[in-house]
Amino acid sequence: MQYARIMRIDISLLPALAAAFMLAFARIGAMVMLLPGLGESNIPVRVKLGIALLLTLVILPLHRAAYHIDMQSLTPLLVLMVHEIVIGVVLGATARVTLSALQVAGSVIAQQLGLGFVTAVDPTQGQQGLLIGNFLTILGLTLLFATDSHHLVIAALNDSYSIFSPGELMPPRFGSACSFRRRFWFLVWFSISGLACWRG
Repeated sequence: MQYARIMRIDISLLPALAAAFMLAFARIGAMVMLLPGLGESNIPVRVKLGIALLLTLVILPLHRAAYHIDMQSLTPLLVLMVHEIVIGVVLGATARVTLSALQVAGSVIAQQLGLGFVTAVDPTQGQQGLLIGNFLTILGLTLLFATDSHHLVIAALNDSYSIFSPGELMPPRFGSACSFRRRFWFLVWFSISGLACWRG
């Protein structure tokens, strides 16, 4: 008499895998909510969450080993979650600020042309903005997707794991005092130059 083989499934890795998924989703979701083109106010939240979920399913298998998760305690997991959210917000806000430079440039151009009173609803933000600034912002978004530059944003999200490894408070290449001092003086010089040009 032959007995049927009993198939055993090891599910002990599922809690750690679920925690790694939530941590990756925190980083990617925070970034997607702020990205230009994807994080606009007129795009439904479910669409944004769907995009973030899809990107998480693609990126997590590549960087699953980067997450060292201790399931015995909740506090390190919460600290790591906050760390991942901050990284995602910084990445998304950097892309958002880069695109908002077009709005500022359009505002300066409109003021110089005497068109500072001509306003229209900015479709990306859902609020009033100067007409030339709105035009440049929409043109920038169109060029972003027409030239497939949004792929660079996704690649930057993938590369963020090599720069901002999960659990590290500061990237190793930014840790030296000499490089920090150089960046600080460059920032001071840039601020003084900007004030001098602005004052006239």
